[in-house]
Amino acid sequence: MLNKILRPIKYFIKRYADFCFFCIFVITIPFEKRHIFNLSDASLNNHFIEWKAYSLYLSDIIFILVILFWLLRICLIRLDSVKHAYPLQFQRLKPNYTIYILVAFIFIALVSLLGSQALDISFYRTIKLFEFCTLFLFIYKTVNSYFRIFIVMSAYIFSAFIQSLIAIIQFLTQKSVGLSFLGEPTISPDTLNVAKIVIYGENVIRSYGTMPHANILGGYLFIALLFCISIILVFPLFQLNSENVPRGTFFKKKSSRILNNKLFHVEQFPYLFILSPKVIFSLVFFAFTVICFAFVLSFSYSAYLALFLGVTLYFVLIAFLFIRNKHDLKIKLSKICKYSNYYILLIIFIIFVAFLTFLPEITAKFTNIENVDSFTVQGRVEYVKSAIDIMTKYPEFGSGLGTFSLMLNSQQGSGNIIPYWQLNPVHNVLLLIGAELGITCLLLFILLFGYTIARPTINLYQANIVRFILLSTFIIAFIGIFIIMQLDHYFWTIQQGALALFLVLGILTTLDAKVNKI
Repeated sequence: MLNKILRPIKYFIKRYADFCFFCIFVITIPFEKRHIFNLSDASLNNHFIEWKAYSLYLSDIIFILVILFWLLRICLIRLDSVKHAYPLQFQRLKPNYTIYILVAFIFIALVSLLGSQALDISFYRTIKLFEFCTLFLFIYKTVNSYFRIFIVMSAYIFSAFIQSLIAIIQFLTQKSVGLSFLGEPTISPDTLNVAKIVIYGENVIRSYGTMPHANILGGYLFIALLFCISIILVFPLFQLNSENVPRGTFFKKKSSRILNNKLFHVEQFPYLFILSPKVIFSLVFFAFTVICFAFVLSFSYSAYLALFLGVTLYFVLIAFLFIRNKHDLKIKLSKICKYSNYYILLIIFIIFVAFLTFLPEITAKFTNIENVDSFTVQGRVEYVKSAIDIMTKYPEFGSGLGTFSLMLNSQQGSGNIIPYWQLNPVHNVLLLIGAELGITCLLLFILLFGYTIARPTINLYQANIVRFILLSTFIIAFIGIFIIMQLDHYFWTIQQGALALFLVLGILTTLDAKVNKI
């Protein structure tokens, strides 16, 4: 009796538990819910300083469960191999320079602890860096099929959709929704240090979702929009007529030629029998529409720039695909037209209305340089100078991970004390890494981005149409993140941004290196 109960549990742990919890983890990434261990020490004149805090997030707890189930699965597989005396079949890590670069990066971060100007902060930030690299490793080992990649993308889109609904309500009501149990910040037009724009002399808050800042919401939704576009482009390829299909399969054999002569099996896509293809495609379009609207309300101009350049690059790559293989592209476009019909016009109309409605708010930052929620241009220039000064003073291993904000006052001199609300990292991740971890880590970081973008770009020419679209999506997302990192720091310093960065990095590396199955 006990064996009958334990057998399905063991099977679930060996096959699905770690990945299921990973999808839950992806959904919880935007939540700011956390416990701060040193709240009293992370304050300056009774004001909370983010960069001095040690926090345990809800997403951290879920990720710990992911890793525990992952390790448990490995142990169970090893025990079965010993019990039944069959050779253990493990997929070894293929040589990949991205992994080597990350290992070198962590090693230098550990060495930099010896000379850190704030050892406790640097130690905590190094632990977080190790967590992010573990996320990359988990993705590289387990998210190893098109099916799993699409599931992860769907989980991300779902989380972005929830954030979008919260963001829209926040903007319409100009206050918090009341989801503090999920980490939603307390925001209103009269609250100090809340991101606002000035329109016609009135303070108007920017949408936060449950993120710590509106810019982070914009960057998070930027990635979600690219994921939506990818699914919109790929999904119609699979929606062929199901008549005369062999037993146990859902799609005709002619569709498999697009996907390396492999068939989609019923057990891989059970959700297709719960919802019709038309309904699934409609849901994706609806999510895309809502996310677009919330993306506008974040008023994040770095995210606007990344999306504009990303969509432009998408057109360039699609044009390349058209030149390379006109027949497959015609099939794809016909499928998209078949399943999108009036949704495309509806989305274009809603996006146009959203931008037109909030045009005064969008242009507010350009007409009001001294905006209430932004550093002035002069202030950012001073931070750049401080970063260069720190890099010059500590060229080998930097001042220590996470110490830039704490060293600002010492860089300014005793006569120029920076207010607590301006104690932020420099809004350029390359300079931030150079200042905190030294020139060597800066070069490694540039090498990481260059290699991660260059290798899959070279391989695009040999990819089939599905692989081409997926690779293009993640390449554009990674380039967009790099653009935002030149204008802001949250993809490196904030929990939500860093998790999104390493999520994209992990899937892009996996997709390029070894995903060759459905």
